[in-house]
Amino acid sequence: MAIRGSKGVLLKCKTVLNSSLGIGKDVISHLVDAEEHYQLKHSNIMFQKVAAANHWFSHEAVEFAQIHGVELIDQQKLAQQLIKTPDLRVEIEDIGSFGD
Repeated sequence: MAIRGSKGVLLKCKTVLNSSLGIGKDVISHLVDAEEHYQLKHSNIMFQKVAAANHWFSHEAVEFAQIHGVELIDQQKLAQQLIKTPDLRVEIEDIGSFGD
């Protein structure tokens, strides 16, 4: 969760090694539940919900996300963003090696 002024972002990241079923709607459910929780604490904040994954989202997850206003960033969108923003890739790699 991040808040700046009257806006907030709830971000859920999911990593899977191999799934023929895609990322399920449980990831989206966690964000919806988190929004309800944080909305009680921060009633003046408008939260954006984002789910990011290194895989694709199942059809059920995509439909559930649309119903609940959750932006999905799958492996394809993430790869496109990394190509467009090479500095972001370096920052992510630096975070990944943190503590080594």
